[in-house]
Amino acid sequence: AAILSQELTENFGTVRLDHRFSTADALSGTYMHDKASFGVPDPLNNTTFPNLTTRQLVAVEETHTFNQNFVNAFRAGFNRTAASVNVAGPALNPIAADTALGSAPGRPAPIIQVPGLTGTVAVGGNSFFDHAQNSFQVYDDAFVSRGSHSLKFGFAFERVQYDETGLRRQNGLFNFGSITNFLTNRPTNFFALDPTRSQQASIMTNIVAAYVNDSWRRKQVTVDLGMRYEMSTIPVERHN
Repeated sequence: AAILSQELTENFGTVRLDHRFSTADALSGTYMHDKASFGVPDPLNNTTFPNLTTRQLVAVEETHTFNQNFVNAFRAGFNRTAASVNVAGPALNPIAADTALGSAPGRPAPIIQVPGLTGTVAVGGNSFFDHAQNSFQVYDDAFVSRGSHSLKFGFAFERVQYDETGLRRQNGLFNFGSITNFLTNRPTNFFALDPTRSQQASIMTNIVAAYVNDSWRRKQVTVDLGMRYEMSTIPVERHN
């Protein structure tokens, strides 16, 4: 039997920049990029199913000192994560690309299930999913000192967008109840969907938060009082 191999490649990089414009203003920025490919063969080593992932992050922060008792920090960020699961990969066996064996127009051989012989064996018909999530973020934090009081207050806002496209078992699936049925070509059932149909779900939601905190110091005693409110809007689908 052929030895099944799995291949993983990942490239990761990050850049940070800090700059002080004056004693009152400082700016910092970060960019991160992470890309990976993970290839998995089918159980019979006929073809491969690459899984592709990409993450990107951008963050910028500006700190302004109004005076020795008042400092404000403003941050903005963007985060994107994308993944493609079970992309159609190169055929290790030429027969895996032969559309003459397909049960769906223009597709190669379907998944075959034979109890006692195979699990779910797919030549090129694993379910495909495409995921993408975007996160837009804004934060503001203020620090104020007044006598024995140290105040912190601020707000946060995040908008999350999540898209998913799914194509389930696009080559179809034959299920044989036994090895005998398989050898005599008598499937017990067949599963098929239109391979040209795919539906994208696009979910959006907002997260809003605000807080205030007071740290009061008196000789050897420190008292911290704070309150935070955070809520998420009801997720909605962009296309209803």
